[in-house]
Amino acid sequence: MSEEPVPAGEPMLATPVAAAALSDAELLAVTCERVRRRLPRITRDVVRTIQTTEPAYGDPASAPTNLEPMVRTMILDGLRTLSEPEHEDASALNARSMGQRRAEEHHPLDALMRAYRIGAEALWNALMAEAVVHDPGGVRTASFLAARFWKMVGRDLQILAESYRTTREDLDVRPEQRRRAQLEELLSGSDPDRAPAVAAALGLPSSGRFVVAAVRSPGGRAVPAPPPDGVVALGLPQSFGRLVVAWLGPVSERTIGSWLGSPEVRVGIGPVVDAVGELHRSRYLAEVALRSTAGGEVAHFGQVLPQALALEAPLVGGEIADLVLGPLDSLPDDERELLLDTFRAWVELGGQARAVGEHLDVHRNTVQNRLRRLGELTGRDLARPADLVDLVLAEAAEKAR
Repeated sequence: MSEEPVPAGEPMLATPVAAAALSDAELLAVTCERVRRRLPRITRDVVRTIQTTEPAYGDPASAPTNLEPMVRTMILDGLRTLSEPEHEDASALNARSMGQRRAEEHHPLDALMRAYRIGAEALWNALMAEAVVHDPGGVRTASFLAARFWKMVGRDLQILAESYRTTREDLDVRPEQRRRAQLEELLSGSDPDRAPAVAAALGLPSSGRFVVAAVRSPGGRAVPAPPPDGVVALGLPQSFGRLVVAWLGPVSERTIGSWLGSPEVRVGIGPVVDAVGELHRSRYLAEVALRSTAGGEVAHFGQVLPQALALEAPLVGGEIADLVLGPLDSLPDDERELLLDTFRAWVELGGQARAVGEHLDVHRNTVQNRLRRLGELTGRDLARPADLVDLVLAEAAEKAR
């Protein structure tokens, strides 16, 4: 992208000597102006990063529609705060407005704060990239700018979170609305110190055994009621269906799967945690487990580790699949799928060829022949643990594509 001409009256920094003649404020103003000229590209890069790393922004059904102007305004107001003393509150005012707007849209606070940090890091990198053009090594610019910049970011994140929480509390005093806001705060993990108080307001103990389930059902159908005996459960609607927070007491988490599962429902269940401040972790992994399921399946995170790894690291998973299963591409599609389906059934049924034969309605010798052919084509021996791990990971990554 070509740069615009330098406006009349702005110093031309052709050499380090010219830069050294400027005050810190003048050097910062020129650096900020150079970053402004790159604003469209920086904005696009930040939006792309947010959409690819944050599920709340990558899903068209739940993502805010004004992400690009939000990012552009955030960067501009950050530059104004840094370089224009008369506008030192610009970024703070934007953070307050952003927190209020996203709270009104019921957008997750943790996703909002992570998106803000992505934008802040991109702005810092852009400032340093431009600074070194006229400040060799960027040492001088970094020395006077770093503390000021990150203090601004810390202040704005605090303002954003406070504005978000205040708005959520003031949106509606009706019990259901307040309950949803409190449950969302609890599941976001944004303020662990507040978690016990929020749990108490929701009627949940602050300690014990907790688990989160992510449920996708036709038409967003509500979960069954009531929960199993001894379980305290709360539901929270989501774009994909519903989250269920359960205090288990002495009950096994398997009971939650039996309660929520049905032929048309997909359920992902996170690991059990022992404090409400850890619910955000169970929630995140429950959603990962949900993404590994098909219709009518209940997936506990601990049972779908290869699939979870493939889903969370798709680039690595794709490389593993191509490396291990690439030799199968020479086969006709139906033969390739026949070998992989047989391998999947063999893994799921504990490596018992007879059980696989009964499941697929073929002789056990046919199962063994297919597995042997799979091993020969891929160069893996199913009797060797390391080779078996390769195939399991590759199959999971293939399924996740």
